[in-house]
Amino acid sequence: ILVDAYSREITVPFHLTTTEFFQQLSGRLAPGGLIGLNVNAASSTGRYIGSIAATLRQSVPEVAIIPLPNSCNHLLLGSRQPLAEVTEPAAAVRPLLPVMRSAREAAAGGLVLTDNRAPTELLGLGALCGLF
Repeated sequence: ILVDAYSREITVPFHLTTTEFFQQLSGRLAPGGLIGLNVNAASSTGRYIGSIAATLRQSVPEVAIIPLPNSCNHLLLGSRQPLAEVTEPAAAVRPLLPVMRSAREAAAGGLVLTDNRAPTELLGLGALCGLF
């Protein structure tokens, strides 16, 4: 399941970064499936990405990040199993296998975002400006 949506083309809309949203996605994952989220940030270790990763971890145990070269984009991946063990993924995921091999565990830390508390735009704008 790929999530690639932006609010004002800068940050992920808050309602697509919450535990409630990720729980719904997790419930729809096929065996060997992944949740992929495109996140725009200057750093792959900042509080913005850390908060989205911490929130995603509430729904799936494995969360990894792949910084995309020559851009501020990062691909957050969530899985029910370690990515190294995904050897027979769903057909739609197979083209991602080489990219998945370059993934590393997403940094811990940050806020757990919920429908009631998700300052995603503030965190995202701060990340793009190098504030946090």
